[in-house]
Amino acid sequence: MVGVSRHIKGHRKKGQYGVDNRKLGWQINIDGACGEMAVAKWMGRYWDGALGDFTAKDVGKLQVRTNPNDWGDLILHPKDADDDVFILVLSHNAPIYKLQGWLYGREGKQTQWWRDGEKGRPAFFVPQSALRSVDELLGHD
Repeated sequence: MVGVSRHIKGHRKKGQYGVDNRKLGWQINIDGACGEMAVAKWMGRYWDGALGDFTAKDVGKLQVRTNPNDWGDLILHPKDADDDVFILVLSHNAPIYKLQGWLYGREGKQTQWWRDGEKGRPAFFVPQSALRSVDELLGHD
């Protein structure tokens, strides 16, 4: 329901980082919310969904990025905090989500990973091979 609410709230405008909610439909919002919930469940933490608060961390102090592709990269933006932990979740169609790996924002903002992934929306696309194991995050605050 959080993903549906996010989509409805942002349907008539551009989302964070220029995402066109009208073009991407429901998938990006629902998958993103489900990815956050998967991380929260894995960590044994409460998840509130932070509806409409783009400044809130996703799960505790972690930032979650969900990608619908098995081969998908962890996407970071210049405004992402260097000291935040970003975790990549791969969505294999609900309810199957895979916590693929993580890194700090500063580690992912490397020029070699900068590209225009979708016309007009450049970002850092960090390959899965550059990520640390999620097992290192257990017990992380």
